[in-house]
Amino acid sequence: SVLGVAFVIAGDLRLFVVVERCVSRRGLDARAVGLAVASALVVPIASAVARLAVPAVAASERVQYLVYEAMFVALALVWRLGVLPARLREATPEARRWALSATTFVLAQYTLWATADVLILAGRDVGFALRLAPNALYYALFLPFVYATAPASERALGPA
Repeated sequence: SVLGVAFVIAGDLRLFVVVERCVSRRGLDARAVGLAVASALVVPIASAVARLAVPAVAASERVQYLVYEAMFVALALVWRLGVLPARLREATPEARRWALSATTFVLAQYTLWATADVLILAGRDVGFALRLAPNALYYALFLPFVYATAPASERALGPA
C-alpha cells in the first residue's frame, strides 16, 4: 500500500538524514534534506522497476521483500565502502564515525532481514524467528543507537 511504502521510506530516511547531517557543514539545510530524501528513494524506485520488469518478483510479497532488502544491502555497501569515505573526508572524526556506524547498523539490519527471507522462502520456519532481530533493530534500537553514538554536540536536546 502507499502508506506502507511511505513508512518504509521514512524508516530508511532516518539513516540518510544522519549521513547528510554529518556531511553538511551547514546543518540540515534544504540541500541536505533533498539529498537525504533522494537517497531514501533509490531502493523503492529500483524495487518498483524490478516488480514491473520481472513478473516473478511481483508474484510473491516475500520475494518483493527480499528484492528490496537485497537492493538496500547493495546500496548500503556501496555507501559504506565507497561513497561515505569520500563524502566524509572533511567531516570531523566524530561525525565520520557516527555516519559510518549508523550505516553499518542499518546494513546489519537489512542483511538479517534478507537472510530471514531467504530462509522463509526455502521453507525454513526459523526465518520467521530470525526476523525478530532486524525488527527490533529497526523499530526499537535504531534511534537509541544513533543517539548513543552521536557526537556530544549532536546529543543536545535543546538550548545549552
